[in-house]
Amino acid sequence: MTLQRQWTTAALVAIVCTLFMAFYTPLPQVSDEHLALPIARAIADPGLYPASDLVVSSGVNGPFFVYHLASVLYRNHVNVDAWWYAFLIGSLFALFIAIWWLAEGITGNATVAALATALVTASSRYRGTIHWMFVPPSNFITSTLVLPFTFAALALAVRGRRGPGLVMAAIAFNVHPSLGLIAATIIGVLMIVDPRRQTWQVRARWFGLAALAAFPNAWYISHHAPANFSHAIGTGIPFAEEFRLYAYHAFIEDHWRENYGWFVAQLGLVWFLRQQFADAVRRFVLISMGWCAALVLLYLANIYTLSIPALDLTFFVRAGAYVKVIAFAAVAAGVVEWVRQANGRDRLLRIGAAIGLIIATLHKNLDIGEGLLLVIIAAILLLTDGAYRSWRLATATGLAAAGLTQVLGQGWGILHIAPFSFAQADGHRLLTIGTAAFFCVFAAMVPVPAVHSINGALTTPDRQAARVSETARAFVVCLGVLLVAILLRGHLNQLRPNSYSVIASAMRLADTPNDTRAISEWAARDTPRASLIVLPPMDDRFDDFRLAAGRGVYAAVGDINQLAYDAGVYGEAHRRLLALGMRVTGRHSFDVSTYDTLDAAHLLILAKEGATFAAFGRATRATKPLPYPVAFQDSLWTVYDLRKTP
Repeated sequence: MTLQRQWTTAALVAIVCTLFMAFYTPLPQVSDEHLALPIARAIADPGLYPASDLVVSSGVNGPFFVYHLASVLYRNHVNVDAWWYAFLIGSLFALFIAIWWLAEGITGNATVAALATALVTASSRYRGTIHWMFVPPSNFITSTLVLPFTFAALALAVRGRRGPGLVMAAIAFNVHPSLGLIAATIIGVLMIVDPRRQTWQVRARWFGLAALAAFPNAWYISHHAPANFSHAIGTGIPFAEEFRLYAYHAFIEDHWRENYGWFVAQLGLVWFLRQQFADAVRRFVLISMGWCAALVLLYLANIYTLSIPALDLTFFVRAGAYVKVIAFAAVAAGVVEWVRQANGRDRLLRIGAAIGLIIATLHKNLDIGEGLLLVIIAAILLLTDGAYRSWRLATATGLAAAGLTQVLGQGWGILHIAPFSFAQADGHRLLTIGTAAFFCVFAAMVPVPAVHSINGALTTPDRQAARVSETARAFVVCLGVLLVAILLRGHLNQLRPNSYSVIASAMRLADTPNDTRAISEWAARDTPRASLIVLPPMDDRFDDFRLAAGRGVYAAVGDINQLAYDAGVYGEAHRRLLALGMRVTGRHSFDVSTYDTLDAAHLLILAKEGATFAAFGRATRATKPLPYPVAFQDSLWTVYDLRKTP
């Protein structure tokens, strides 16, 4: 297949996958933009937000250069909603091109690469990753922009161009430090462990170029967030404790219910099928996935023991994004070759198992899909010849039992037939994770017998007509998988594509809820610039207040997780929440009921810290009024003017 045909195939697959995302998924799902885009507004209009707003002020000084560039949109008064949606669509298109190239490098076949890309697109964003590292992403933030570059770097690496891939990943470090660093270390480890006859002198030059490419952001972070490199102390408690209380996407107990079993099982399945790959591809897949797993384990070990801030804030669990794509491509290629090995009845059975694997991947219910995966793996074990037959039978039996338990338990709940309790559902998930882990051990001991290389084995004869049909086959396979994903949704109304009105509504970045629209509009219209407003600290109806009103917020619980790039501000954010009457009752567990009982003395302290207005529920303050003038009032909220001391 010529380079031109490859690019044509990649573009066609990317177009189909991007259209699927645009019309058959809730896109965009605006969330982090509520805290990120005020950074852009602050840069575009200095003095709009107060310096005492922690999210905005620390964000302006943070390594968020994408939002610095976004300030141009606000400065020129363009339709930011439309431009932001266009950036998302463009980034997704580039991402799917990069994923196809990576998958094609692993599979050696355009059609199988299209299959893998379509499965990545249509599967749940949770599936195959961990801790909410969504692939593909559904909103445009820094990670969305950088993923196409890091996957392109890995695509270069799988083709043997590791030096250029390393430099590309190092450049990506300047946009998103965590994802760029993970990709760069993957390629760096490949260059050390599997040098491919490159001398140390050549590799050293590439390492030097990569270090030079990453230096600007490394210098910026070290100078603007020095607390990240020391055990910063907050308000009476260490940073490690603050991180434990507030950080999401880090700790196992917050996310283990979200397809840990699938994540572990896919590692085992890749390992089980490893002999199907060409030597060079096998080394790339196993070293890359092994290093990603090592980074995740290193990260988890750190946050539960030493809790070094610089490591805490790397969020190495994001390596799951790379594991998902590499695993999907490797499993797709391995299973296709596994099917090709058989003849007659055995081939039909293997085709059935492959179809079942696709259905498990595309199933919208995470637990049912996870259970189906274990059942399909059991079938693959039984349909595969090899040594240790008795062990294979025992392992397959355990996988099938655990998988069926997971499927039936969740299925009965959906059908409202004797649904299992929360504890029973957790028990099924733990059984699934344990069984998947045992399969990983078994896969390491009992590989599938080696066959001819899949790297290029599935390509058609070198004729122009064949090359055209290869592109056509890739397009049809991609489209077919996405149609199956749509049909598996089950409800007729979900088969229709998103209408223009649905997309237009979803793309509104500041879509203020009805309950807080009036107070947001009042703040934007009638409060002075640089106002710092005290709001209920755990009321998600105010999530987009900063962006919609263009005013600062004193403190909110949701802010602190988004401050997880600068250890120095954790302590001040925690102190402010305590000043609002919040009481810590556990990890991610806070009692803010005393907020509505704050008296004039408390508000006087807040006013001395720069707060200019304070909002409370009107029903509460109707019986406990404060001696401050009312600046705004509607049926839900009363806002007091703290600038006028009673």
